[in-house]
Amino acid sequence: MSFTRHEGERNTNGFYSWTTRRTVLSILSLVVFTVLARTFKEDLIQAVDLRCLGLVYHLRTPYLTSIMRFFTSFGSIPVMTMVLIVTVLMFARRCPGRRYPLVLILAAAGAWGLEIAFKALFQRPRPDLEWLVDVAGYSFPSGHATVAAALYGTLGYLGWQASKGRIARSAWVWGMVFLTIMVGASRVYLGVHYPSDVVAGFALGGIWAIICVSLPV
Repeated sequence: MSFTRHEGERNTNGFYSWTTRRTVLSILSLVVFTVLARTFKEDLIQAVDLRCLGLVYHLRTPYLTSIMRFFTSFGSIPVMTMVLIVTVLMFARRCPGRRYPLVLILAAAGAWGLEIAFKALFQRPRPDLEWLVDVAGYSFPSGHATVAAALYGTLGYLGWQASKGRIARSAWVWGMVFLTIMVGASRVYLGVHYPSDVVAGFALGGIWAIICVSLPV
């Protein structure tokens, strides 16, 4: 992936287009998180959660489980710390003069702090299902989904800003989107989160990512 130092400059139309998309995405994410935070104990949400978990349970196979364990590792603290270190060093070297490394650190640290705080606030027990990985703590929102959306979302944006060529940009962004989705999906498959936990985590992490990439870099 090649980088240059001046790709992030936008013309006036591009600026307003980005501002509009950022505002819309922020509002939608906030609405989704707020609705789920207020309703995850309601019968309808619980019924949907349990139905989805039941369907996923019957899809389990040893091969698929190994794949999901692989993807869920990208939401773990050790792997995300390694990703953060590598990408911070990469951006520091290839984009000198910009604050991309600080934005990435803020995205990851802030998301970890948010998921800890909200889990302590809502204290939702984890699903009463066979867990295929060891976990601890509460369920809502999903910490893996929150931090993945924040870190990989921020990475996707910064990589798009810094890279050359439409194909490279698209591949980078969609790669980050795919990885984030798979991290969240793996948590449901492995039985450690309800779908509503994951969706709320995506929304919360998305909001934080938008805040981080909106900072002057």
